[in-house]
Amino acid sequence: MISDHLSWISVNGHYLNDLIPLIYTEKVMEHVADRILQVQEFLGRQILIENPSPYLSFTDATMPEWEFIQGLVKKADCYLLLDVNNIYVNAVNNGFDPLKYLDNIPKARVKEMHLAGYEERENYLLDTHGYPVHPPVWELYQAALARFGAVPTSIEWDADIPSWEVLMAEAFKAEKLLKEVA
Repeated sequence: MISDHLSWISVNGHYLNDLIPLIYTEKVMEHVADRILQVQEFLGRQILIENPSPYLSFTDATMPEWEFIQGLVKKADCYLLLDVNNIYVNAVNNGFDPLKYLDNIPKARVKEMHLAGYEERENYLLDTHGYPVHPPVWELYQAALARFGAVPTSIEWDADIPSWEVLMAEAFKAEKLLKEVA
């Protein structure tokens, strides 16, 4: 399956160098769903979208992220690549319960999960994908497996890439937890 982050990257033909978060409103949901439907029609297949890791919330938002995701995957008839680390980072940074997020995601739409490490900053967590998966993310992953079942999972490590042995140790942790729910 093909996947992409849920964000915007250009405005009036000018491209940005980062993934910019969306404002969670019905109007934005309709716009993004239309774009996803266009891509799926062009490709002749359903795609996965990945939940983002925004570091802020917009005052104009009319719904929480999980409600936006829930509505979007239904309207666009697409699937979800559930980034568990992003949920945890967002929950800490934006003050919500990550289990509530999981409970509001449609089970049948989750087709893959991602795990990664974050960096602890003074007042927030930074989604760097440059550290081992932290214990609270492993705990949230176990809750996600209990809810969604044994879906394919990958470890994302994009910065300060460690030795092969360290990467495989993280992968083996995920594999062990996957086997427990299979």
